Amino acid sequence: MSTRAQTILLIALTPIFLVIFTVIHESGHTILARLFGDPASTFYLVRIDEQGTCLGCNITDHAKLWYWGNLVVSVGGLLFTQVGAIVAFALARFAPTDSFRRRALIVAAFGFAFLDVVVQVVQGLAYDTSQHTWPTGVDLMDFMLLIGQATGLSQNVLKSGLAVISVVYLFGIVVLYRRSFRNAQARGGQAA
Repeated sequence: MSTRAQTILLIALTPIFLVIFTVIHESGHTILARLFGDPASTFYLVRIDEQGTCLGCNITDHAKLWYWGNLVVSVGGLLFTQVGAIVAFALARFAPTDSFRRRALIVAAFGFAFLDVVVQVVQGLAYDTSQHTWPTGVDLMDFMLLIGQATGLSQNVLKSGLAVISVVYLFGIVVLYRRSFRNAQARGGQAA
């Protein structure tokens, strides 16, 4: 299959990728909530009720979880998508070079890493945590609210830490990709 055909197919598969991405993200919250004490935790891809419409919502009774459980559950979706990104990179290493499977796995890995981190961090940085109470339903804002309540750290310190950690992490993902794939392609090209 030509590179152009692979690109068109990847674009056509974007809606399926987004559904899989959402299922993995929301499963992260749900599985961890169940592990930490709410056996009835669940999620919906789409939920329409008197409270409005929600795309990708986790329903957890936070009163059943202790502090650490709520802290982990708040970032559970992000953790699961990042594990998904790393697994996709690992699987791509075993796929044939220049194959559609390899390209799809690399695109999925970058999509999981960058899409979720960027969206979650932007949400976390955009809100004024002093104007909200936990739980808000915004993953990283809930995480910062819990950390702030436990440590007394200011919103500015928490947001600065979030921004720095995110940039370092995403830089690490790019470095992982370059070391794993670009160097392997260069070695393969020299051997040919």
